[in-house]
Parts: sequence; C-alpha cells; structure tokens
Amino acid sequence: MNDLIVSELKSEASTVQERARAVVINDTATYQEAGQFLLNIKALRKKISEFCDPVISLAYKTHREAVAKKNEMEAPLLEAEKLLEPKRKQYIRAEEEKRRTEELRIQAEERKKAEDARLAEAISLAAQGRKAESERVIEMPIVTIPVVLPTEIPKIKGLSKPITYWKFKIVDPKLIPREYMCPDEVKIGQLVRALKNATNIPGIEAYPG
Repeated sequence: MNDLIVSELKSEASTVQERARAVVINDTATYQEAGQFLLNIKALRKKISEFCDPVISLAYKTHREAVAKKNEMEAPLLEAEKLLEPKRKQYIRAEEEKRRTEELRIQAEERKKAEDARLAEAISLAAQGRKAESERVIEMPIVTIPVVLPTEIPKIKGLSKPITYWKFKIVDPKLIPREYMCPDEVKIGQLVRALKNATNIPGIEAYPG
C-alpha cells in the first residue's frame, strides 16, 4: 500500500472532520452548503474505498485460504477431541458416583455407631434407675459430621476438568418471574415503524431517528 497516498487521504479526512465540527445550519443557504459538503465527504469515502478495497480483497482471499487450510488440517484432531471428551466426562461421572456412594455408606455407618452408643448409654442409665436421664438420652438428636472423601481423579497438567453444561426447557411460561422475561423487540419495532408517533404501547416511547 502506497504510504504517500495513505498519508494524503488521512490528512484530507482529518481536515474534513474539523470542518464538519464547525458547520452551523441556520438558513437555506447553509443547509445547501452542508448538503454539498456531505456529498464531498461521500466522494472522498469512495476514493478511499477504490484505493483500499483491492488490498483488502487480496488480504481477505489470502486469509480465507489460510483458514481453510488450517481447518482442513485440524478437522481430524477436532473429531478426535469430540470422541475423547464424552469418555472423560463419563469416567468422571462414574467416579463421582462411586465417591458419593462411599461417602453415604461411611456416613450411615457412623450414624449407626452413634445410635448404638446412645442406646447403650440409655440402657446403662435405665439399669441404674436413672429413667429420666435415660429418656433424655434417647430423645437427643444424632449429630454426625458430614463425610467428604477426596476425589481420586488425577489432574492432568495442561488439561482442565471437563465441564458439564446445564440446559433448561420452559414447561410453563406463565410461571416465569417477570425479571426473566424479554420484550419482543422485533414485534415492537414492526409496530413502531407502522404506527410511528401514533404508537401506544405501555412502557414504550416511539421517536424518530
């Protein structure tokens, strides 16, 4: 790209920008002058396009060809990743299920031990004739510490743990809170363009732009 032409076009565009800031339209003559100025701007933009577009087209073609070649080379690798990721997720789900089952088993075991200990204490108190204390022990709630086992899934440097994405489906639109509802802007826009300043939609203000 010719640096001299680029510099000239940039300088001319910058001058136009400064002139546009100073434009004041307050009568027919200045309105016409502004209109002619706008035509001159469009002509300059066309000149810039004629200078830059061939270079852009060539660069785009080169870029597109390079991207196509990259995609062609990567295609089997992407397919391999798609095959591996579900298998990793399946393994993680299975391991997490096993871990959770073991946590529940240990927790149930600890609760059983606590219940047996409480019953033994209550029986001992009752045997000593301390019936009221025995009843209080029986009524005491069982409190066990939640069991959290460490995961045995190894961390692989350079790879993140597969992410499980949660999705949703709408089962009853009438129950959705208002803050989760979006206005139908396409439908509103169609009505505003048709009715213009006669638009009468609560919460909507129509204006020309």
